[in-house]
Amino acid sequence: MFAAVDLRLAAPVAAAWAVLAVAIGWPRGVATVLGLVLLVAGVVMLSASVWTWSGRPLPAGRAGEDCGGEERCGEGRADEDRGGGFVRAGRRATAAGDRRADGRKANQSPSRLARRPGGAGGRARPSAAVALVAAILLVSGVVVAASGLQGLAWQRSGLGRAGGAEARVDLVLRLNQPAKVRASPWGAGSVTAVGVAWLEGAEGGPGVPTRALFEGEPPAAGSILRFRARLAGTESADPERLLAKAIGSVSAARPDGWRGLVWDLRAGLGEQANPLLEGIALGDTSRLATGLDADLKATSLTHITAVSGAHVAIVLGAVLGLAALAGCSRWAMAGWGVVTLAGFAALIGPGPSVWRAVAMGLAALAGIAFGKTRLALGALAGAVLLVLLADPWLARSYGLLLSALATAGLIVLAPPLALAVRRRWRRLPRAVVEAAALTASAQLVCAPIITIFAGQISLTALPANLLAAPAVPVATISAMVSLMADPWSPALGGAAAAVGNWAAGYIGAVATWVAGWPLASISWPAGLGGFALAVAATGVLGLGGWWLARRRLYRRIALVLVAVTAIAAGPARGPALTALGRGVPDDWVAAVCDVGQGTAVAIRAGPEAAILVDAGPERGGVDQCLDQLGVRRLELVVLTHFHADHVGGLAEALRGRALGELVHGDPCGLDPAPAVALAQAAGAAVRQIPSGEPVSGQVGMVELTIHPSALAALCPKNAGGGNRDGTGGGGESEAANNAGLTVTASVRGAVVWCLGDLEGAGQSALLADLISENGPGSTVLSAGGLVVVAHHGSADQSERLAKALAPALAVMSAGQDNPYGHPSGTALELYGSLCEVRRTDRDGAVIVTPADLGAAN
Repeated sequence: MFAAVDLRLAAPVAAAWAVLAVAIGWPRGVATVLGLVLLVAGVVMLSASVWTWSGRPLPAGRAGEDCGGEERCGEGRADEDRGGGFVRAGRRATAAGDRRADGRKANQSPSRLARRPGGAGGRARPSAAVALVAAILLVSGVVVAASGLQGLAWQRSGLGRAGGAEARVDLVLRLNQPAKVRASPWGAGSVTAVGVAWLEGAEGGPGVPTRALFEGEPPAAGSILRFRARLAGTESADPERLLAKAIGSVSAARPDGWRGLVWDLRAGLGEQANPLLEGIALGDTSRLATGLDADLKATSLTHITAVSGAHVAIVLGAVLGLAALAGCSRWAMAGWGVVTLAGFAALIGPGPSVWRAVAMGLAALAGIAFGKTRLALGALAGAVLLVLLADPWLARSYGLLLSALATAGLIVLAPPLALAVRRRWRRLPRAVVEAAALTASAQLVCAPIITIFAGQISLTALPANLLAAPAVPVATISAMVSLMADPWSPALGGAAAAVGNWAAGYIGAVATWVAGWPLASISWPAGLGGFALAVAATGVLGLGGWWLARRRLYRRIALVLVAVTAIAAGPARGPALTALGRGVPDDWVAAVCDVGQGTAVAIRAGPEAAILVDAGPERGGVDQCLDQLGVRRLELVVLTHFHADHVGGLAEALRGRALGELVHGDPCGLDPAPAVALAQAAGAAVRQIPSGEPVSGQVGMVELTIHPSALAALCPKNAGGGNRDGTGGGGESEAANNAGLTVTASVRGAVVWCLGDLEGAGQSALLADLISENGPGSTVLSAGGLVVVAHHGSADQSERLAKALAPALAVMSAGQDNPYGHPSGTALELYGSLCEVRRTDRDGAVIVTPADLGAAN
């Protein structure tokens, strides 16, 4: 039998989490008052309940006499009726314990029994339902009040006041999480770094989570940065409280003390480990190849590179296993476990996922120390509560939600699922059954949440995780051994790293191979509708699996055939959102590549030929996108403007491909020379589209029109500030955005609009030009088709232009966790009211066929 699930803490924490997720976006003062009100209400309810019930003595039968069998005593039945089903369920769950306790109570003296609650002369307790409501109010009040007080405290701090006034200050920033150091479209070499900041000279005080933007190479995790910055506050629900834009140069230094030792250890592993091993061991995916990252996502293996409870379980399990072999006591084992957790947290660096994992590890160690390991769900709830108290801003974190749900699935669903399978198929190896049950349980509870933001479901998660599972502990332990041994024995460290690299290579090969399977993932409606549909589908699958296990072979085969047919037919409707490399449609006409925070659109011009509108940022993956589309020749490259997130990947796009011509508009103060030099080196003609009339022509099978912007006249005439690598300089300039080109393409009856980075003013000017050129009733407008939404879906959109274009599909090209909030809620709402909307940060590359847009071939 399985251990009973303890919901006494889980239910109040879950309710408090939901309340905090709503309240975290409110003003800090309002959140504080709400928390105090909830806290007082909980105390009053519990106190009043105890006061009311304490005056009611239990009847003689409940005071020590045995009612016998199933008979109920009068007041006891009334007490249960007041508690409802909650109490009855609790009584049934503890019936066995009550029977065992009867024997012990019989041996106690009457005087001692009378002093016990519920004994002779005892008083009745509040009902479980009242206690549950009071607990929900109390826990909700504590977490909401804590969030409000923390917010008020930092707002009144020196950095908080400076951020509110958008002051310029000398800042010290310590980078904690390497995974959050990522490329930014603020020019080549610019980075977005997330860490803890202090004012210069005040490093000893509490730090403020801050997102910093600056020029230069991404520094190593743990580095101490010093620079002058202009501060700005972020949204109240943003985990990073401040946005710091560097002014001038940024100096990076190695940290002192124990952090310096950790810095050296991490650097040593980075020199020997391949990028995937570094991600598995330290959570650092900054060097991971774009293609491999996509394969990990498609097969639901990204948890391997996200520091989580699984990492803690592997490391802690190895240490505790050695301690057990050495004959350590329970308390000694728990002590070694605490030391291991402290070292693990210091090595990885503070962050939400680390705190979640460490909190669960501490709960497990407490169970070992006290000899109680059955209250796992309560331990999970306690860990979540500690995390929310430490950082209330994680209440809206999908990472925390998925981590908690996955752990709950392992606790609640995995044991009975494994037992049911073993009872039905006794010959299956126990290890395989348990591994499959663990993976399936986590996937079942997490899949509905993932659909909210991912818009797809992986059908290969189970086989991919089963195949990769044996290598994960090998890679993790080998990396840790290499990291700790290298300073003392380079030979041992190198050997351990070689083993870890082999294991990581195997995991990468599994991800790449399984991602190439047919129907590796299917598109799914995003948002709350997709969530509801996923919940329903999960229920149907569960019932179907139970029914399938009880039927004969021919019925099983029939059900499998029906399921496969449904899956194969499901994605046939709507845009072809198949991930690149896993079934590109033969009749594709356009693809919005997933290049992170940038834009690159391929329009098919013929067999193995395409027109490329912008090339995305450097190392954004445009080369892999074109490879997987089968593009070997670029008939034309159109650069809408010269910002880094649109031209940084030009060299990669031209790698190994012939180029016919490159066209661009007014440089608008940016330097076009490096991009022009790349095109000329490829033997291509280069042409600047002058301001004035649009230019039209036939390129392969594409009818193309390029619209210059009327606002280009406002551009500065000097072309300075460009970067040496040709990706453009000057940061994000509204003038350069509004001076950009707009591309309209018609291929096989499908219309594609590429709006570049036009702001609202530029979009309004474009609409005026289109009406002037074609008339308000022209078929150029309201032709449906695909619209690549301007400026990655920023909030500055022209409602009139959007309605005039009347798209069938709108795509917003943006990077995951980008610092600008792209795509904005405004753009999503505007285009969502007109058509279907997709976004590359969640859907990946979007590939479109004529049928998807209602066009005839």
